Amino acid sequence: MTPQMMAMRRRRERSNLCGLLLIDKPSGITSFDVVARLRKILGVRRIGHTGTLDPMATGLMAVLVGRATKLSPFVTDSQKSYQATVRLGVETNTYDAEGLAVAEVPVEQVHCLSTAALEDAAESFRGTIRQRPPAFSAIKVDGERLYAKARRGEEVTAPVRDVVVHELELTRVELPDVEMFVSCSKGTYIRSIAHDLGASLNVGAHLTALRRTRVGEFDIEDAVTLEALAELSDVSKAGVFKPMVDAVSHLPLVRLNDSQTQDVRNGKRFQVVGQEQGICRAISQSGELVAIVEVDEDMTLKVVRGIPPS
Repeated sequence: MTPQMMAMRRRRERSNLCGLLLIDKPSGITSFDVVARLRKILGVRRIGHTGTLDPMATGLMAVLVGRATKLSPFVTDSQKSYQATVRLGVETNTYDAEGLAVAEVPVEQVHCLSTAALEDAAESFRGTIRQRPPAFSAIKVDGERLYAKARRGEEVTAPVRDVVVHELELTRVELPDVEMFVSCSKGTYIRSIAHDLGASLNVGAHLTALRRTRVGEFDIEDAVTLEALAELSDVSKAGVFKPMVDAVSHLPLVRLNDSQTQDVRNGKRFQVVGQEQGICRAISQSGELVAIVEVDEDMTLKVVRGIPPS
């Protein structure tokens, strides 16, 4: 095989890369920087992440590659878990250590806080809560990111919204720092929890460290760094990609026979028996993800997002 033919073969193999990549994001770069580096490493344009991490934050990013990008709306709904460190006594404009201090109390006031007071304050952030995201956030208002307005010095007020904190545990208290474990729904800002915790204690607070440890069924222990990925001689054979069906493993499963698989690929609706209602993942007899489907109360299956065959 000539060098030209080998190069064409490598490009073709890269264009067929598809699936879920678990990346351990380093501190100091944005989530978009991670995607840009992956495009260069993999030689693939169709790449998308499923949940932004601030530049200061580290940890798990679930990244979809190739045809798997069609699954993005269904992966971003996954529950996420974090390890966070909050410093009490200083409030910043960004709610984290990268911002400017806007309020501060004497350190003695912070050291007077009891563990019981901290636990009582933490309790109010468990369950469904009303949360206002930071002004320096990527939320769009009137078609523009809030952080762009905030950086121009404009008065910015983010809209309040409901989020769910499934678990919030204070794992270490060494004032003025408090470490916590948080498991929460999509759209939850840990920076806002830090800020609001400080406000509830009347001392102010900001986030000094954040590491995402889990996204849905996926754990940080299974993630790979960008550096390690770049050193692989053949990414397609390294076992770092998870199949598309695993990317939506949190969804109920519909197993299709050959006839139903063809119907789903053609966008047809049909009745199913004994199937859980709601959004589901439909797979063929060979185990390939065929589509994201919805089963209604009449047990009628309809296609929500079709997946082109490999």
